[in-house]
Amino acid sequence: IPFVVISTVGVLVIGILCIGFGYVKVSMFPPIFADSFTINLEMPAGTNQKITENYIDEIQEVVWDFNDSLAEDHQNVITAVTKGLGEGSNKASLTIMLTPSEERTINSSEITTTILNKVGQIPNAEKLTAKAGMPFGRPISVAIYSSDNDVLDEFKERLLQGMRDMGTLKNIESSDQKGMLELNIKLKDKAYALGLTYAEIVKEIRSGFYGYEVQRLQRGLDEVKVWVRYAKETRRSIGDFENKTIQLRNGAYLIKDLVHISQARGVVKYEHLDGKRMVKIEADLMDPENSSQSELLSYVNEKLVGSLLLEYPQVKKSIEGQAREFAKVGVSVQKRGWIILLFMFITVVLTFRSFSQAIAVFVTSVFGFSGVVFGHLIHDFQLSMFSFFGMIALVGIMVNDALVLISALNINLKRGMLYKEALKKAALSRFRPIVLTSVTTIAGLAPLIFEKSMQAQFLIPMAIAIAYGQLAATFLTLVFLPITLFSLNYIKVIIHWLVTGKVVSANSEQLEASVKELKYERLVEGDNNELK
Repeated sequence: IPFVVISTVGVLVIGILCIGFGYVKVSMFPPIFADSFTINLEMPAGTNQKITENYIDEIQEVVWDFNDSLAEDHQNVITAVTKGLGEGSNKASLTIMLTPSEERTINSSEITTTILNKVGQIPNAEKLTAKAGMPFGRPISVAIYSSDNDVLDEFKERLLQGMRDMGTLKNIESSDQKGMLELNIKLKDKAYALGLTYAEIVKEIRSGFYGYEVQRLQRGLDEVKVWVRYAKETRRSIGDFENKTIQLRNGAYLIKDLVHISQARGVVKYEHLDGKRMVKIEADLMDPENSSQSELLSYVNEKLVGSLLLEYPQVKKSIEGQAREFAKVGVSVQKRGWIILLFMFITVVLTFRSFSQAIAVFVTSVFGFSGVVFGHLIHDFQLSMFSFFGMIALVGIMVNDALVLISALNINLKRGMLYKEALKKAALSRFRPIVLTSVTTIAGLAPLIFEKSMQAQFLIPMAIAIAYGQLAATFLTLVFLPITLFSLNYIKVIIHWLVTGKVVSANSEQLEASVKELKYERLVEGDNNELK
């Protein structure tokens, strides 16, 4: 008995240590490798379309060169590339279609990482990403918001730089979209002294550069508008702009004598959260198969964002993406999970009319987690939310196997057997049905576990959790559960001795209860002679 108990507990501890030391990675959702992805290029607003198109053509050549390099190993992974230009002249994209995942040995994440490395840095590019659609959101996603725009921008830049320095993230981008270059003006003291307003000065400046309608001429049936504005050669630099003369109600003045001029990028859109400007920072994992999403997300939240929040108390954060979706599931489990477990426990208690047997069933179910961990370790899969769903199903299967064994035990006890003998015969009599149940379950899940298609990636962690958990449950139900039941019965004998002072063996006490139950059944059946 000590050997079995120590071995079972030891295996569970080793499984937990495998998670703690990173041999089994943990993520919110399993990495899903799609059969297509998109490369997005965004240049500064106002970039000539020809420049944008030339860069996207260069990226397309890199994509095909990469495919040709794989063809040398008799493996073509790219079937088609579609080029598209964005809404503005500064945006372009490539949609790359891949061969089905079961036909190639390299996943889409490795392909995107290699292509981005081969492309390198594009001069002045504001965004260059290669990513597939994520059904659960981005692995790393943090929203920061503040009422102070300058502080928020500084916070954003430092966070982006910190994430780039990690070296384990790619496709790092922010939702903040900068517009075209703008000239901002600020009135000087002289303008205020002359009683001038922004509206007056801006109106005159606009008239000089955009034009001002001075006359309309009738040419037959057509009306011709005559506009006056500065000559084209005098509208090419900020210096030309500053030295222009504008006519105001107080006379003619040089623009530079009335206003301060600064140049800055405009903002295309503002996103708000709780009434404050919000910017979302997102990224993907460089190597999702061998990286722990939970560890990287924790590093970003605690080391990067946490330290910056101490320097910028005006900024607040909100966790988004996959972490947000996972948190929703966690809240739901906290609210309803204990109700389901309590209902299961009450059902088992009412079925056996025994608290000790119900406790033994649920204690045994806990050790099934070791099979789940080692199953993920063998197949090199990460523990995710779908693995958790598989563990919930596993608990139901283990309880069902335990019910089969304990029902046989109780029947043997009612027949008058000693507890130890009844337990042994119950385990032997239920050995075949329990083993057959495990074999058929594992065999049924095997095709799903070894499936390579993208559609199966969602369910494989769940299948691994059930199959390997069921494998461990077979040993637990046939060996560990009987030991647990015998130990609990022995504890009851000790408690009986402490309360009554009478020394009885576990077998004799259980035998006495069993004989009473047997006599009652025979009395009900009317077998009075045998009872006497």
